[in-house]
Amino acid sequence: MMEMASYTSSSDSVQNIAGVDANFSSNALTLIFASVMCSDEGQYNCTVIMDDDAELQPPLSLDVQVTTSPGFSTVELFVNPDIVENKDSGTHHCLGPVGYPEVGGHLEITFVHPLINYNITLNKNSTRTISGNEIEIKSTLEPFTKEDCKNMEKISFTINSSKNWNKGKIICEVKNGEHKATKDDIFFVIDGSFCNSTNNQEIYFDHEKEDFCNTYIQCSGGKPFGRSCKPNRCVYIGKTYCEDCSTAVCSEGVTTTEVTLSSFETTPVPGPRSLNCTSPSVYEGERATIPCSLNVSSFDFISISNDKGMIMSIFENTTVIYFGDSSSTFQGSLTGKTVIFIVKNLNCNNSLDYVFKLYNGGEVSSSVTANPLMKVKPITPVLNIDYRLEMGKNQNFHTCKGYVGNPKGSLELEIRNGSLATYNKYIPTTQSFDTPVYENCNHYLTLTFSIDLTKDNLTGQHIRCLAKNIESLENTDPIPTSNEVLIIPLPANPCSKGNGDYPHPRDCYHYLQCSNNIAYTQICPGGGCFNDTAKACL
Repeated sequence: MMEMASYTSSSDSVQNIAGVDANFSSNALTLIFASVMCSDEGQYNCTVIMDDDAELQPPLSLDVQVTTSPGFSTVELFVNPDIVENKDSGTHHCLGPVGYPEVGGHLEITFVHPLINYNITLNKNSTRTISGNEIEIKSTLEPFTKEDCKNMEKISFTINSSKNWNKGKIICEVKNGEHKATKDDIFFVIDGSFCNSTNNQEIYFDHEKEDFCNTYIQCSGGKPFGRSCKPNRCVYIGKTYCEDCSTAVCSEGVTTTEVTLSSFETTPVPGPRSLNCTSPSVYEGERATIPCSLNVSSFDFISISNDKGMIMSIFENTTVIYFGDSSSTFQGSLTGKTVIFIVKNLNCNNSLDYVFKLYNGGEVSSSVTANPLMKVKPITPVLNIDYRLEMGKNQNFHTCKGYVGNPKGSLELEIRNGSLATYNKYIPTTQSFDTPVYENCNHYLTLTFSIDLTKDNLTGQHIRCLAKNIESLENTDPIPTSNEVLIIPLPANPCSKGNGDYPHPRDCYHYLQCSNNIAYTQICPGGGCFNDTAKACL
């Protein structure tokens, strides 16, 4: 407990801490907060103390409650650049303050069509999937979080739209607030055939978004992906890496729609650079070799570093000086006009940005950043079809979880008729992805989805989950696939026979416990099997 202010009668003086004014008049000590902060919230006690240090009476208490209105501070809108036509996009989110301590407002997200008078609105009262006019939005309302005396509401969502929605607007705002807080942004839809002529090569192209070359289109396996460089990095068009913006080669031209040259400005493309490095793509544990070509007749030396410090210097006479114990992890050499830099064993700790600086005349004449892409293959996912699955309902509580590799892959569902061997892609009417978790050099995804038994007769069909990654899986690699689950739902009224215990239609390791016309799924203890005659697990 900290003393905020005090009054001493013998000296008729008031003392107070910084940020709090205090005065004493008419036998009352008054505190005045110049600017109430979240840290000021709490209980304050007032105590009268005699000269012999005895308390005259029990302390009087007063609670200070900080309040903020909905929309008191700004909202945050994140638009993921990975939006490809007729495909579920990467995850976007809207985050905003909805009041404190009471929640008095809510978030609302509006999607505005760029060409016609049409919009679609999403809020906490919307269904998880809304659609119309060639667009489908799937959303997840996150639990409230408290920070700095604000209740923050967050809605995460994905976009699946036609190319006609290119340059549509997303408006994120807090509704019912005394303070209006709004943030908007334009989203761009990449043509699904953009990479058809790349012959499955890995290559980067300009993105339509003009943000000083930070956003780009990655062609991989003949398919386009919207990507962003790290902050303060720019894409090197025609290569497969981002680097220092002062040396990157890119333009801010529109590449996904037809326009005239006068409709946009282009950044002049610089001539040949003194140093050019190529970023490799290798698997975890392999050697990553970064070759750099020199376009100078002479130089002093080349320094190589990462965010952990200097690694080595390579001189024109081919001498290599290692710093610290870097020679155990890295290797460098110069042959003719080519510098070879090797990461001996690429892993989570050394898959970093490496900065190559060319020194000439005692100054840096060229600087290049290369980043070896570490590929990690996905792992077999785990599929859980909830035993509460019931006929005539669309229940959204089934999950598929697993590591999808690096770069981040995806989880997909497939279904087949029990009498057939061929699987077909299954797209649930409702599905959502939790925020990916990056751990152990791998991305962990959780897919929550529904099985709609209100209109589809899926009884007796088999469902499975696949962890796909077009960037880390080779053509000959099998796609990691979960266990196959037979869809056997509960009948539409599983407790029609009244209270009691009944067999579960899927297997004997579970049983139904009916009480007041509500069916509860129970598990037999110790791996037992439910016996309908004995009405017990044996």
